[in-house]
Amino acid sequence: ILTPLTGTRSLALPIFAANSILRRCNGSAAVAWYLYWHKWFLRQALRKRLYSVDDCVIYAQSPTAAHAALQARKSAHQRIFLAVHFMTSYADEFATENLKPHGRVSNKIRQDEKLTIPQLDGLVYVSEAARNCLEAWLPEVASLPTAVINNFVAAPSCKPQERTQPQRDLVSIGELRRLKNHSY
Repeated sequence: ILTPLTGTRSLALPIFAANSILRRCNGSAAVAWYLYWHKWFLRQALRKRLYSVDDCVIYAQSPTAAHAALQARKSAHQRIFLAVHFMTSYADEFATENLKPHGRVSNKIRQDEKLTIPQLDGLVYVSEAARNCLEAWLPEVASLPTAVINNFVAAPSCKPQERTQPQRDLVSIGELRRLKNHSY
């Protein structure tokens, strides 16, 4: 697992810390700053790791990470797949908190996605809804190899008072954003 902090923690932390100051002043600038440096540091980590690897699969968690991987890979044998867990565009996830919809930064994110996503080796969707939303605004991705891997959590089969086994916790890793509808 590689992150923007892999191998560059002491340099990356102050740069990402500046983002919290920017966020208070200008949400769009904060998003642009975050994405630029996220991609830059991740690309450096990927270049170091991919230099010594031939055939591999890179599983990117965002279009920004996928773009960094495209820039870092040294051959087509290093295949890149994107997990599509956003609806329509990655820009929409930022729009709910910091980013002006259809503003300069939002449009730049969408433009980068239009250039990046069709170059990938495949897409892994977390739902049919995610597939439909992405293909509706970016029809070029319909020709990519895809898989839809739905949420693995099954609905309870009985009422809580009828259960005989102890309940388990569900752990969700990621930001708690209204858009993700964790309460559901």
